[in-house]
Amino acid sequence: MPLFIDNTRSGSADDAITPSPKHLFTTYPNSLSSIDQVDLWPHLSLVVCTLLTVIRTPDHLASNEVVIDCEECGLETIITTFDPTPNMSNSSSQVTVCWLEPLGNDSFHSDIANILSQIKRPDTKVEIVSFDIPNSPIHLEYLCYQALMSSLTIKCARNAGQEGIDTMIIGCFYDPDLETSREISGSTVVVAPCHSTLTVASRLANKFSIIVGRDKWVQQMKERIKVYGMKDLITSFRELGLGVDDFQKFPELTRKRIMEEAQKAVKEDGAEAIILGCTMEFGFFKEVQEKVGVPVIDAVVAPFLDVEHAAHLKKQFNWKPSRVGSCAPPPKEELRKFGIFQSPAPHEVHPG
Repeated sequence: MPLFIDNTRSGSADDAITPSPKHLFTTYPNSLSSIDQVDLWPHLSLVVCTLLTVIRTPDHLASNEVVIDCEECGLETIITTFDPTPNMSNSSSQVTVCWLEPLGNDSFHSDIANILSQIKRPDTKVEIVSFDIPNSPIHLEYLCYQALMSSLTIKCARNAGQEGIDTMIIGCFYDPDLETSREISGSTVVVAPCHSTLTVASRLANKFSIIVGRDKWVQQMKERIKVYGMKDLITSFRELGLGVDDFQKFPELTRKRIMEEAQKAVKEDGAEAIILGCTMEFGFFKEVQEKVGVPVIDAVVAPFLDVEHAAHLKKQFNWKPSRVGSCAPPPKEELRKFGIFQSPAPHEVHPG
């Protein structure tokens, strides 16, 4: 809670005294007992200002004042404390994160849930969701597979908004249907792994390489990254020669190949960070990072922590998706008229 000093309330601004920094630091410790008596001290974050001038307190903020008399100079100082975020108490409220596996496959629900349970905040509720459909691919390596799952992904985003879920992750590094899902998700914040990992990596390095399973993936990922405005930050795509369903089936081979390609990316391509370009490459980043010596961004951990933070920002500051201009959703009456998005996608929920 900020603390402001005003020593001119009892006189004019021209009478304000500007003590030396030494005087400030010798005065404040003597004042702590006064603050403690009114039960404010536990909530204060003391900001020492060397210019004691009038600082206007906005009328809409609740305030408390403590008058401190300085025996050394006779200066009467008024300390005003206020909370600049009236809804700060909501920051500790429970938030809900939905991890959507955009497939009819729940094979890795337990693995994802285990990872998230180790890194989530205590007040975060996690749901792992996949589609409850009879026939489904087990990966989205091909565009036609993505097309089959698109309407279900978008339905899940709309359903998340209607159920009051704070945030949702589309668990595929292609970031399929991210924009369309965001358009119809109501107040639910939607993210996806490619964008989240790029954002994290860009805070840690200027150039990075993405480790992919097959060459097939590269073109679609390049197009995605161009949309995000980060194509110039990518030094290379390094191919493992493995498919999505191979990573966890052959963990030792996967670990070996990631290690090899990550080292080449750093030594030969000049990468300063590594991004694991598939959510199924989970469980390897710590070992690779230790061996290679640069940040290695995991495609499960990064988007989850990104969206969990977004959920708390939403609770604390009401920062939720805009619904005007290019972010406007289709009118509800139009959806009813067309008979679309009137029921949720068939899905299974696994508690995280």
